Amino acid sequence: MRYFLVLVVFICFKSNAQEVDKGSWYVHLVSGSAAGEYKTYLDNYNRKTSKIGFDGGFLFNLQRKSGVNSPMQIGAEVGFMPWGTDPVDSQIGGSFSNSHRSFWINGVARYRPILAASKVNPFFDLFIGPEFVNSTITEVLSSGETTNIIKVAKTTKNYGLGAGLGIKRENRNGELRYVDIGLYYQYAEKVRSIRRNSAYILSDGTTDYEETIIKPTTIQVKLGFTGFL
Repeated sequence: MRYFLVLVVFICFKSNAQEVDKGSWYVHLVSGSAAGEYKTYLDNYNRKTSKIGFDGGFLFNLQRKSGVNSPMQIGAEVGFMPWGTDPVDSQIGGSFSNSHRSFWINGVARYRPILAASKVNPFFDLFIGPEFVNSTITEVLSSGETTNIIKVAKTTKNYGLGAGLGIKRENRNGELRYVDIGLYYQYAEKVRSIRRNSAYILSDGTTDYEETIIKPTTIQVKLGFTGFL
């Protein structure tokens, strides 16, 4: 009987230990809509103000060593948002284009008020980090390959907050997953970039363009998955 009780205690301890997460991971499709000055800027040059990008990140349980799940996890994410491609007129023939995109690497803090697995699990995020805004003028060569002629790459800061809901979904092996949907506001500070629709290839082969100051702030709807480590 004594050995049976020891075995039961061991199994219960083992089961509880498995419920403590190292952290979590997530991947999202991101529907980004330009906001404020950035939306006005894109509208002025007849460019689309909504695009689809993605992000993904890892978050760590702050109280793992204590054997409990923390309602607050911290970590990092990377994200990408394309902002379209403009045609580039040329006096020397050929095919040229000007593409625009943003990348970010953010520190993230996520708060989950409900620690137990639940059918609907809310969360709240805060984030901050650098955003890399790239504008590249490219030539398409006769072989179908491309070559970059000019690249204007600048860095600014972005930060913001968001909230969402995870809908419980277990894999066949019993691993917990959440299908996430969230709404976010991503504020970006001023950064210099090639002005939309301004690039031009001159008769001597040089590239002419104008620069401008933009603030690529967005409102984002995210749809994806969260899993636990």
